[in-house]
Amino acid sequence: MANELPQLHDRRSNDRIPIADLHSIRVTVWNGMKMASVGRVVNLSWQGALVELAHGDRPQFRIHETVSVKLQLRHDVVWLAGVVRHRHGRRAGIEFSSRGTSRTISRHDPALTRLLRFVQSKVDPILKTTDGEK
Repeated sequence: MANELPQLHDRRSNDRIPIADLHSIRVTVWNGMKMASVGRVVNLSWQGALVELAHGDRPQFRIHETVSVKLQLRHDVVWLAGVVRHRHGRRAGIEFSSRGTSRTISRHDPALTRLLRFVQSKVDPILKTTDGEK
C-alpha cells in the first residue's frame, strides 16, 4: 500500500536498503556543536545507516560516540541522533537513537518516518521495473 513504510530490518538479520548514487542522500555528521564529517548514505534501515565520507575526509568521531546526523533529502532535511557503532576507512555505521540517549530510536519517530517515506518513494519505482511492471 502507498501509506505503508518499507519493511526494514537489522542488518544482522536482513540486508539494508542500498541507496543508489542516482538517489543519493547527503549526510553531515555533527560531533557536539562541531561539524565532524560530510558524505553520503550507502545503505540504511530503520535502525541506522552506513555512511561514506567524502574523499580525503577522515572520521572526526569515535566508536560509541553520540552524534547528530543531518540527512539532506530532495526537498527536506531530516535530523536524527545516533551512536557510532563501527568505522572502517571512510565508512561508519551509525545506529539511530532516541535524542539524548543511547536507546534505539522508535519506528514511529516523525523524522525517521519522513526519511523512510522518501526512501520508499525511490525504491518502489525500481522494484516495479525489476518485477516487469510498467
